[in-house]
Amino acid sequence: MSGNFTLRQRLRYRFDNTLSRGLWAVLLWLALIAGLFFLVIGLVIRLSGVGPVTRTPASGTGSGTR
Repeated sequence: MSGNFTLRQRLRYRFDNTLSRGLWAVLLWLALIAGLFFLVIGLVIRLSGVGPVTRTPASGTGSGTR
């Protein structure tokens, strides 16, 4: 009978167990999810090439003369 549990039921059981362990367990899960989120977003930004434009000053500019 133990093999009849659905994936949703198993995940719900694990989630309930995590909540029963207290605040620090929940905060640990939150930190792990946030870290994973930032890694995925960073990877997407890196692979897409989105980012600040770096410009080098043209030669002869910025000398203060007109």
